[in-house]
Amino acid sequence: MDIGSFLLLFALLILVVWFVARPFLEHSPAVQSRKEQHEVSALLAERDRILNALRDLDFDHALHKISADDYPGQRSMLLDQGSEVLRKLDGFKTNLPLDLSPNTTPKDDAATITEVKSSNQTPIIIEDDAIEAKIAERRRMVQEKASGFCPQCGHPIRKSDTYCWKCGSKQT
Repeated sequence: MDIGSFLLLFALLILVVWFVARPFLEHSPAVQSRKEQHEVSALLAERDRILNALRDLDFDHALHKISADDYPGQRSMLLDQGSEVLRKLDGFKTNLPLDLSPNTTPKDDAATITEVKSSNQTPIIIEDDAIEAKIAERRRMVQEKASGFCPQCGHPIRKSDTYCWKCGSKQT
């Protein structure tokens, strides 16, 4: 082998070593960002767990499954845990991605928790208009699906079909 081949192999070896060693040598902000995203995701999951526990506790209290003596202590404990989680979430300066927080933002939860703390009544849960619209759309789609069978071939047809798409007979 001549010297040109050795230089080419040596340059290729340096390039491969650099490519493989680069993640170990750099402390990129992307790694910190992934760690931060993981921690934010864990905090959001804990927040949702606490909000669900609060809702369940209020529901159980309304059905008299929990005694009046136990209810205030359990409720205050959950509210304290929720406020601690919200404080930790507020400590992050990054904008939370929407896919990590599909229901509400932490500020909305802070308002909910402070509103719940100030009232002794069961909180009213307001449904999202977007969720209601998706449910209505889904119900409409299900109703438009199969509405019967073709009298000629027996294939399922929709309400909106004028002709059977399998045999072509006119639907009445």
